[in-house]
Amino acid sequence: MKQWFLHEKLGVTLSGLFITAIPIIGLTLFVYFQSANYIEEIVITENQQSALVIADRIKEQIDGDVRLGNLLVIRRSLKTAIQSTDRKEIARHLKDYMEHSVTIEHAFITNTRGNLLANYPNSSSLINRDFSQRDWYKGISQNWQPYVSEFYLRTSTPQRYVFSISIPIRDDDDRVIGILGLQPEENYVKNAVSYIHSPYNQTAYVVDNNGNLIYHPKFTVDRIIDLSGSPAVQRVKKGQTGVEIVSSPDGQRMLTAYHPVEGNGWGVVVERPEKEAYAPLREITFGLFAFASLMLLTAVYFAYKRSELIYSLQKLTEELETRVMERTAEFNDANIQLTLEIDERKQAQEKIERLRIEKELLLTSAGEGIFGLDLDGNHTFVNPVAAEMLGYPIEELLHKHSHTMCHHTRANGSLYPENECPIYKAFKDATVQHVRDEVFWRKDHSSFPVAYTSTPIKEDGKLVGAVVTFRDITERKRAEERLAYAMADLARSNAELEQFAYIASHDLQEPLRMVASFVQLLGKRYKGKLDGDANDFINYAVDGANRMQILINDLLAYSRVGRRGKEFKGVSCEIVLNQALSNLQNLIEQSGAVVTRSQLPGVKGDDIQLTQLFQNLIGNAIKFSRDRAPRIHVAAEQRGDDWVFFVRDNGIGIEPEYFERIFSIFQRLHDREKYPGTGIGLAICKKVVERHGGKIWVESEPGSGSTFYFTIPAQRELKT
Repeated sequence: MKQWFLHEKLGVTLSGLFITAIPIIGLTLFVYFQSANYIEEIVITENQQSALVIADRIKEQIDGDVRLGNLLVIRRSLKTAIQSTDRKEIARHLKDYMEHSVTIEHAFITNTRGNLLANYPNSSSLINRDFSQRDWYKGISQNWQPYVSEFYLRTSTPQRYVFSISIPIRDDDDRVIGILGLQPEENYVKNAVSYIHSPYNQTAYVVDNNGNLIYHPKFTVDRIIDLSGSPAVQRVKKGQTGVEIVSSPDGQRMLTAYHPVEGNGWGVVVERPEKEAYAPLREITFGLFAFASLMLLTAVYFAYKRSELIYSLQKLTEELETRVMERTAEFNDANIQLTLEIDERKQAQEKIERLRIEKELLLTSAGEGIFGLDLDGNHTFVNPVAAEMLGYPIEELLHKHSHTMCHHTRANGSLYPENECPIYKAFKDATVQHVRDEVFWRKDHSSFPVAYTSTPIKEDGKLVGAVVTFRDITERKRAEERLAYAMADLARSNAELEQFAYIASHDLQEPLRMVASFVQLLGKRYKGKLDGDANDFINYAVDGANRMQILINDLLAYSRVGRRGKEFKGVSCEIVLNQALSNLQNLIEQSGAVVTRSQLPGVKGDDIQLTQLFQNLIGNAIKFSRDRAPRIHVAAEQRGDDWVFFVRDNGIGIEPEYFERIFSIFQRLHDREKYPGTGIGLAICKKVVERHGGKIWVESEPGSGSTFYFTIPAQRELKT
């Protein structure tokens, strides 16, 4: 009996153990795999949302600085300063901008060739330096649109790795005249990333369009760190969005999400170690296995009470499922709360940005009138300058129809239909409208001339209105009238002076020839009959008459450049140079000069005057040579819309302080006995070049020869 009981007890115990173990182990494995999949989905979703929010935040922050930069570059006074290279005024605008900016550390402006005009904080040693090799210049110069550069080591102090936001500066005719560069402060990207609350052990970093690291929360980026070999970085560089599990260099499996920053080629990568993500699951699993072990021991002990044990196991299973559902609900609630918080912050940021731009910058910008219009043409905001010029209080202008109040009539008194007004074309056709000369009407029904620009405004890709900037051009029109009168008076005076010089020089020829002839006749007839002093006096008189005749001939040539020039036509500079060399053949042979040349282009001009130009420059190169044989080279190259010609020699050279003086009439640098001439040759060259629409200058070092440059337009029509 005892043996049977023991046998049955063992059987009951084993059967109870088996019946108890199978459901518990199966339930544990089921819960483990279900929870693992669900936790993985939640972590991936968190990573995806973090990458998306960070990318959007970076884009919003950069777009905000681009908008602020655009408000700076539309300032009329800044454009004028750039066109006149007024560095002090440019620096003042940059300083004013930096005082209103909380995200920008360094700002600078260059010309369209990348040469630095001004910067703030000021670093005078960089002025005029060529930065055209920088990525920010290469990027913006491709299509002249705002551009965010790659990560690079900047030149100005303090030196550190930065990126630049480049914005084109355009004049009133929409031509690019310069580049505004903005270098954000050191924590610029860090602030955008830390804007989002990250789960424990989640790492988010940012790379530029080359895959170089810009920001990492675990260390300072003080050098170029190339991450382009990472699969996630390779995909985000291509503009792809996604998630995947990758292995880190130390062998850890990482749950990785990536998202591009729209518009600038950057990317955001968010990573979280898989083992950290599954830590809660391991705790649950450990508890389940501990619980299962306890239940197994309990089952052995309570083998005869299987029914109670089964009931207890069912109850515990229900509690476990409830805990899993509660944990799942907590994850869902947290996800919903995170989404709502992101939306609320984004809306608040957009509202703050709009209010700050409209109230602080637009309404208080440079001394130009500015007002905004909605799609019905009603004022949405008006700055004090605009209200003062129009003669209205701001309150009377707000929400009133702009065309009806200040643009209803043309300057000639005829009605100005609204559908023909360029202001409204801006938001009807979504195009920027520039108008140089129209009139606005004041409250007292008087008008004043204005130049204005109407720029469309878009929100989320939809037109919502326009911003109009205008200025009173009364003084400009008066200045234009005075200038036109002065230019006409100057042209008349120049013509009279040229006519006088020509007549005076021409009329002097005959009496001068008579003086020279009679003095020479006197010398022949009384040769040997007078003393030595008399013969010297006669020689002096003859020499003076000859030099006077040469001077008069040069004066005639100088006056004929403007008066008797031929009509411009196509001219081969090869033929012109050949003619000049032919005229100088005797001088070239006597001096032993060697003249070399490169292929010369064809231009539109006066072949006779161009021949004289080459002849004077080559003749001077031979005349002002040193003891050795002159070596002269003639060539040309195209730069933009101009052909740049040059004549290079190995002569005595010129001191820099005389570079301007030598092109003035009658200006000589040497004794007539050593280097004969009248001092008119280079003045004729300058006049010929200016008649052809070009300019002439010299580069030289004493003892090392000189190079004379002159330009002739290659394409545009020239005055005759």
